[in-house]
Amino acid sequence: MSPRLEYQPEPLSREQRAHAEEVLRVVDALRDAESFPNPHTLRTGSRNNASFLRAYCIRVDCENISDQPDSLDQIARMPKLRHFAELAGKPLLDIGAGQSALGYALASAVGASAYIGVEPFHGEKLREDIEKLRDNYAGSRELVPYTVAEKDIRQVLRSIPDGSVNVLAAGIDSSLFALEVDFGDRVLGEAGAAVGRVIPSDGILLSIGSELTLPIGVKREFFNSGDSYEYDPQVVRFPKGK
Repeated sequence: MSPRLEYQPEPLSREQRAHAEEVLRVVDALRDAESFPNPHTLRTGSRNNASFLRAYCIRVDCENISDQPDSLDQIARMPKLRHFAELAGKPLLDIGAGQSALGYALASAVGASAYIGVEPFHGEKLREDIEKLRDNYAGSRELVPYTVAEKDIRQVLRSIPDGSVNVLAAGIDSSLFALEVDFGDRVLGEAGAAVGRVIPSDGILLSIGSELTLPIGVKREFFNSGDSYEYDPQVVRFPKGK
């Protein structure tokens, strides 16, 4: 039997489901689009959605999360899952998702309306992990629809309508662009501005180890003792007038 969630997300409305379907269609339309030329990108970061959840669990003293097909149950047992309640009802955009389905598991556990994994390097492996998780829970849990975009994060962010998604960003930093620092700074600035545009005023950015240049006036909540340390998991909120 699946463990009972600490809280039960509200069922998605017809409007929320229709909105999620539209966002997924927009991203899927990029599949045949020419990718951004990005010769300076050498590798993906060492931090991804798995890093966020593991670091979060260290800070709040919960069970460590692993990349296994039962990861949805592991997340459901997190004693402070309510920290992520604001993800409910909207698509979750996971930029730089990596090879792990944990972002998808989190989206399903908290009642997000869809999951979009942006992963230009390991998209096939990410799809395989998500499908394993879906097979493991087929018929026993509500699982959100998803898509994987093997595109530059800026290209995907440009396609997303204003105020329509929550965002998970892990390890989006200048180390991705080691050959040319100025190029990396420009990308991080452009991506950060786009993140501020696509997140609604009641939405959130979950971030760890990311150097996105965010709009002035955002409000950050760190999961350690309140110290602003870059590699601590944090929730970033974008109030009206951001």
